[in-house]
Amino acid sequence: MEGRQVSGLKGACGHMASLAFWFQHRPRMPAKCYYLNMEQRPTNIPERSPEKILSSEEVLQALSLYAEGYTLGRELSDEKGVYLREVEVKGEREGEMTEYLYMRKGSYGMNQSDVTAISVTYYQDGMPVGGERVAVFNEETSEWVQK
Repeated sequence: MEGRQVSGLKGACGHMASLAFWFQHRPRMPAKCYYLNMEQRPTNIPERSPEKILSSEEVLQALSLYAEGYTLGRELSDEKGVYLREVEVKGEREGEMTEYLYMRKGSYGMNQSDVTAISVTYYQDGMPVGGERVAVFNEETSEWVQK
């Protein structure tokens, strides 16, 4: 695919543009021009409400829905608030442990999540042996949705 960028000039399609891209897909086909006016907001993108950031108390309340008799683990925060919170529950047998992890949507160094969620990891003798995502936070309704 061959492409050229035209800036501040008329593109191949005749549009006067701040930015115009045209691509010729095959040598014998006419060039196609895609016009984007950088000063206008696209009309097909829905408005988004501000992201709901849960407080430390709200995070612990959500974790307590899944973990009873837990021990507090790590809590990591940034300027917005808590983005990672761990709680641990001892298993019934020796060496068993279950970890519940809250993670806020976003990218935090090596940690990242596409949604705000609670996950569980099962450990035997310090080694993870399974796990899954148990709930996702619905930003529109401010409720946890079980998976």
